[in-house]
Amino acid sequence: MKILIILVTIVALSAVIGSVIVGEKVFDGLVVEKPYEKGLQWDKTRNEKTELGWNVVLKNRAFSAGENDVIISVFDKDGRPLAGAQAIITISRPATTAYDKNYETTLLGVGSYKVKANFPLYGYWDLKVTVSHDKKSAVYEEKVYVKT
Repeated sequence: MKILIILVTIVALSAVIGSVIVGEKVFDGLVVEKPYEKGLQWDKTRNEKTELGWNVVLKNRAFSAGENDVIISVFDKDGRPLAGAQAIITISRPATTAYDKNYETTLLGVGSYKVKANFPLYGYWDLKVTVSHDKKSAVYEEKVYVKT
């Protein structure tokens, strides 16, 4: 019995050590290129978005695999619908770029936009709304769950 426990322990430790060695050789530790510059750009974008004061509200949250209506409303810093803006919706899967797609929205009314988007798979999706108005733009991100 002691020999079996020793053998199992040796095999388990070998597997762990092997995984660590392979991981060290394969992963170079780089998550993004130029992380400092990316961080500065992220801060700048966040500050510009805060100054604009726009707010994007996703009107529907129940999505299923296939074609879905995605309806958004865009408000200015005073809470009024933002007139004259353009919105582009991008959907993507968190783990791959294979399903990334941009959609031009159609105007429903002042500050309200709609698009028919295709979610080919169930699961979590990233939904990005790019709003442009008077040569200024901001990106708003939302995570949605698509049912089967």
